[in-house]
Amino acid sequence: MSGRAVLVTGAARGIGRAIAEAFAGQGDRVAVHYGHSAAVLAAEVVAGLPGSGHAAVQADLADPEAVRTMVGQATEALGGLDVLVNNAGVFIPHPITGTSYEQWQEAWQATLAVNLTGARALGPHGIAVAAVAPGFVETAMAARHLTGPAGDEIRAQSPFGRVARASEIAAAVLYLASPQAEWASGTIIDLNGASYLR
Repeated sequence: MSGRAVLVTGAARGIGRAIAEAFAGQGDRVAVHYGHSAAVLAAEVVAGLPGSGHAAVQADLADPEAVRTMVGQATEALGGLDVLVNNAGVFIPHPITGTSYEQWQEAWQATLAVNLTGARALGPHGIAVAAVAPGFVETAMAARHLTGPAGDEIRAQSPFGRVARASEIAAAVLYLASPQAEWASGTIIDLNGASYLR
């Protein structure tokens, strides 16, 4: 088999889809992960990827057993696993004035379970770990904000007068997954068009 075996979580749409397309475009085999409601979208992504050997895999990322099963399925389908792109994320609105403490806590725990819980101890095993921190990106998840009354203000935060394209985020992920980026292990790449600086 040629290319690397790559698992991309949340790859049925948005940034994850762009990442899956970028890896497949350079000859890698990709497992497209999806959550509960995106089976049709994931199948469309897999069908549209260049090359062969791709697969769709499903799991609730807040469920450790489901994740173990899904990783096993991806490994079997791709003949191994070389790269994990932990892209999946959720946004659960919980405005402070309209949300009870219990509702807020539930939303926060659900967000952490998918977005954060997923290093340094992996380096001796030849495993590099890095993060991409995008600002606003043209995706369905951000559309409500970008097409609403605050859209112009959000775009004006960057001196480029726009938000990121999913393909721009995918390009950074490709770099971080390359052998040339091993020394970037532990880094966070801010991709926000200079809308804020660390």
